[in-house]
Amino acid sequence: MSSMSALGLSRELGLRYATAWLLHHKIQWAMADRNAKYQLAGLVELDDAYFGGISHGTGKRGRGTDQDPVVVGVSLRENGHPDYAFLEAVTDLSKDTVLEVLKRRVESYGVWLSDGAAVYEAGAKAHEADHKVTLSSSNSLPLDQYRH
Repeated sequence: MSSMSALGLSRELGLRYATAWLLHHKIQWAMADRNAKYQLAGLVELDDAYFGGISHGTGKRGRGTDQDPVVVGVSLRENGHPDYAFLEAVTDLSKDTVLEVLKRRVESYGVWLSDGAAVYEAGAKAHEADHKVTLSSSNSLPLDQYRH
């Protein structure tokens, strides 16, 4: 349902577009509300990203860009495949902002994997989780060493 547009919903159910649009948005809200109640646990990979298309400022990439920051978390299965995930738009990537997201979205303990950014290390410490640094240049993730 989440990948169907309001127009597609209107056609599929034989509803007026305005009714389908309202139904579509209520379904999306309910799904987001339900997902916000779950926390990732176990082996969790954390990172941040930026969205917003073309940069209107200096064109700087990564931290310091004028694009919108997002905190991303993915819980991993034992085989390394993703299980559950969240993306949460934030106003900035300050320690206070990111730690508030992690407090709501990730259970305490477990093993946190990140690129080594200080904010994820601080979050792991506050959550009493093991923190391991992984670099995107490595070809594989030796998951056996991260299981607890």
